[in-house]
Amino acid sequence: MGYSRIEDMTRRACHAAEQGRWDIVDQLYRERERELPSASLSGEERRQIVLLDRCVEERARVARGALASLLQETAVQRQKIEELRRRIGVPARDTGTILLQA
Repeated sequence: MGYSRIEDMTRRACHAAEQGRWDIVDQLYRERERELPSASLSGEERRQIVLLDRCVEERARVARGALASLLQETAVQRQKIEELRRRIGVPARDTGTILLQA
């Protein structure tokens, strides 16, 4: 097992991250983690792998930011809908609580 296999898995993970395929990124990193201990990498090869890892890390950072933004927007919209429902007298949505009556 050499550098080319480790590099290939890391490049594929970077490409999958660009596509938002985090399941594939996870799979490739798990596979790489199993094979990395037996790989003999030079200092330059390790630096190249780290650069590719930074590409994946940056994609993850962007995805987390986008997701946080979407979640915040969803919360704002939910509050607006609940306020509208309250104003027109529509009962609040079911909270999942079960009430027992005797």
